[in-house]
Formats: sequence, structure tokens, C-alpha cells
Amino acid sequence: MPRAPHPLVTTRRRVGALLLTATLALGGCGGGIYIGIDGSGDSPPNVSLAIATSRVGNEVTIDMSAFATDDYRVTKVEFWFIDDLGNRSMIATDFTSPYSANDFFRIVRTGSIFYLARAFDDNGQYTDTGWQEIRLL
Repeated sequence: MPRAPHPLVTTRRRVGALLLTATLALGGCGGGIYIGIDGSGDSPPNVSLAIATSRVGNEVTIDMSAFATDDYRVTKVEFWFIDDLGNRSMIATDFTSPYSANDFFRIVRTGSIFYLARAFDDNGQYTDTGWQEIRLL
């Protein structure tokens, strides 16, 4: 008389057959099970900027530190400058934390200059700090 299969073996075969059928069905219609990050739930980075100034005569040194975070990864922080005439330029890019930059110049007239930091994440999103004003007297 033939022996009946063990119930655990029968259950494993049924689960295996079910998984194989589901995989073939999903693969046939272009669906599937994917593990990864598509960026749809990715938030832009957060960034703040701290500025310290020092002056000797007409020589000014600006030390900037940016604190940037992201839900995945910050790839770089850019430091931007704009003078009181509206001239803009990127003065530095830092790819590693702690993010920092320096600027040096000679005061030739009174007025204001402005700096900001722009942080980028691994999905290409970016966030700017507000412009921070430095008054030249």
C-alpha cells in the first residue's frame, strides 16, 4: 500500500507552485516585484547657513558653514555671492560634510553683499537658504 505524502511536503509544494505561478503571471504582464528607490517619495534637502566675518583695514574674510541634511544623501553644497549691484557668482562647491567655504575681498565702497548656500540631494533636488546680508561700512 503506498504511503501518503507528509503534510509539510505537500504544503511546501503548494506554496512553491503558487509562487511560481504568481511570478510567471506578473512577469508576463510586465509587472513584478521591485525593490529600490524611484525618487517618488524623496524630499528635497534641508540647509542652513552660518556666516562669520573678520576685517583688518579694508580686507574682509567671510567664513561660511552650511549644515545640510536629506532623507537619503546630500551630494554637494554650493555657496553663492551677490553684490549690491546685482552681480551673482558661485564662489565654491563642497562635496563633503562639513560643508564650508571662504571668501576674501577688499572693500572699495560701502553697501551690502549677500550670500546663500544651495544643497543638492542624490535625486537632483535642491534647496536654497535665504540670502544673508553683510553690510560693508
